[in-house]
Amino acid sequence: MSRYAIIVGAGKGERMGSELPKQFLELKGLPVLMHTINRFHESAASDIILVLNVHFHSYWEKLCKEYNFNVPHLLVKGGVTRFDSVRKGLKEVTRKGTVAVHDAVRPLVSAGLILKCFEKAEELGNAVPAVPCRESLRKGGPTPLRASAGMITSWSRRPSVLTAPCSNAPTGRSSEMSSPMMRQ
Repeated sequence: MSRYAIIVGAGKGERMGSELPKQFLELKGLPVLMHTINRFHESAASDIILVLNVHFHSYWEKLCKEYNFNVPHLLVKGGVTRFDSVRKGLKEVTRKGTVAVHDAVRPLVSAGLILKCFEKAEELGNAVPAVPCRESLRKGGPTPLRASAGMITSWSRRPSVLTAPCSNAPTGRSSEMSSPMMRQ
C-alpha cells in the first residue's frame, strides 16, 4: 500500500510580517520546508506531494538547486485556501493508500511519529497525533478576567491535536479524519 505525504505550504506568511514566507526561511542551514520534507522522506512516506503558491514554484526550484536538494516530490499549484490546497494535493493521489497532510512550516515532527500515524491509520482507518495540553486556559465571561483559581480550567487530560493527520483514502478524494487520538 502506498503512503502519501501532502505537504501544504501555499501561504504567504503575512501574519509573520516577513518578506519571504516562513517555509523558505533558513533553519540550521536549510530552508524550513526542506527539513519538513526530509522528515517525511526519512519516515515511511513513499510519495511526497508539495503544494505551494504558484508564485513561489520557480523560487522553490532555485532553492532545490542551490541546496542540492534531491528528495523526490511532486510540486503542485496551491489553492486560495488551505482547504483548496489540500484538495489539489489529494487529486494527485493515484494509488490506493494512506495519506498524511502536514504543514510545510512544522519541521520538528519526528520520523517515528509520522510512521506511527501511518501505521495507526492503516490499522484503524485514520489517525491524528495529539499530546496532553500544557497551556493554562481560563474561562471568560461578561466581566473582565480576574486572577482567580476558580476561573482556571484544567485541560491536562484533554489532548492538543498536532498536525499530520493520516487517513486511508481512495484515489483522488479523502475520507473523514475523525479518529481515535494518538498520544506521542
